[in-house]
Amino acid sequence: MIIVKDNFFSDLDEIKKILQKVPVYSNEDWERSTNKKIYWQGNRSNDFGTSHKDIYDMIKKNIEVTFKKKFKINSMCLHERKDERMNPHLDTDGHDTNCLIYISGVQGIQNGTGFYNNDELSVSVGFMENRAILFPSNHLHSCLQAIYSKKSSFRVTVNCFMEEEK
Repeated sequence: MIIVKDNFFSDLDEIKKILQKVPVYSNEDWERSTNKKIYWQGNRSNDFGTSHKDIYDMIKKNIEVTFKKKFKINSMCLHERKDERMNPHLDTDGHDTNCLIYISGVQGIQNGTGFYNNDELSVSVGFMENRAILFPSNHLHSCLQAIYSKKSSFRVTVNCFMEEEK
């Protein structure tokens, strides 16, 4: 099930100020520093759980209060991107739930996220600052920017990869 919640943070402007101080890395920088091959588009931060524990704790609490569930968060990072190609994918590397939080970018479907059923785009969630989407990690999804390349903009999200606690 895909759950969308608007007004995720009570003070988005304050969150933006905090997140602007978080460094992000290109694929090349990440691979050089970690010796690990990655395949994402755009730039990402280090995991908040190890590099920004205060941000991690604040966002984790907000996720649990908003969605009324407890989670073990395996990874949480800042992601900046403007995709040039579609990349439908699953995020099933050791977790069962994703929370994608839209932080900044131009509002609209052109910066949003698409969800697929039987390899066909079936649900589109438009980008709106301060919107959170909770969905199963094994649900095929993709950023929609490449479809609307002339109308899309750079977007910033917080990506959380989690396991629901039973």
